[in-house]
Amino acid sequence: MSRNEEPPVTQGERESLKVAEAAREKQWKAPSFLKEMFLGNFRLDLIHPFPTGGADRPEFVRFYQSLRTFLLERVDPVAIDATGEYPREVVDGLARMGAFGMKIPAEYGGLGFTQLEYSRIMELVGSVDGNLCALLSAHQSIGVPQPLKIFGTKEQKSRFLPRCAAGALSAFALTEERAGYKRLALDVREAADEELRQASEIVRVSREERDQQREDIRRLVKMAEDVRAMPGAGRELLALLSEMKERYDA
Repeated sequence: MSRNEEPPVTQGERESLKVAEAAREKQWKAPSFLKEMFLGNFRLDLIHPFPTGGADRPEFVRFYQSLRTFLLERVDPVAIDATGEYPREVVDGLARMGAFGMKIPAEYGGLGFTQLEYSRIMELVGSVDGNLCALLSAHQSIGVPQPLKIFGTKEQKSRFLPRCAAGALSAFALTEERAGYKRLALDVREAADEELRQASEIVRVSREERDQQREDIRRLVKMAEDVRAMPGAGRELLALLSEMKERYDA
């Protein structure tokens, strides 16, 4: 194939294109400011005055103030950046407040916030820590709650939305087999309790191994700093490297 020649289109790509084209709106139910801009029309009336949603609801104000206090008093964004971990007490605290169910209707255990209210909450969270912003938004935007709320059956909503609102985390799988960017190949199945237990054990062991690796790295850095200053430090460093090799080879 020459440099300027286009690669052949696979059958899977053709099917994906058909799905994408079929998803296009056939009729525009509401005008679009950006669409009109591309057509050369400046429709200021579509964006001004900006809809504010009226006065804040009392339940929203209470949650906003409580969350702000929690973020300022209980969240250390520097520590989260340094460790790469969400502290368990922070996640549990957010769950108790209902932060994982902001967009879930109240009838399913959520807070039932509007999109505007949710956006204001995420602005608040992002002003303190971007990590928590990603945690909360991924769960509620591209995770289980939003598509389930829009497309799920009544039985599915009753079964899963209360769990999500209570803090059962979800996200969008990007790299797993039969998932990720190939939306056409997306496959979902219900896992048995034993499978879930095994998966949890794998995650736990992986975390323990990672923590051990971090501890080994800290010890290596400390010994490297002491090698020139302390007699015999070089032998200790060699012994540690041998110990690490045996553990990782096992």
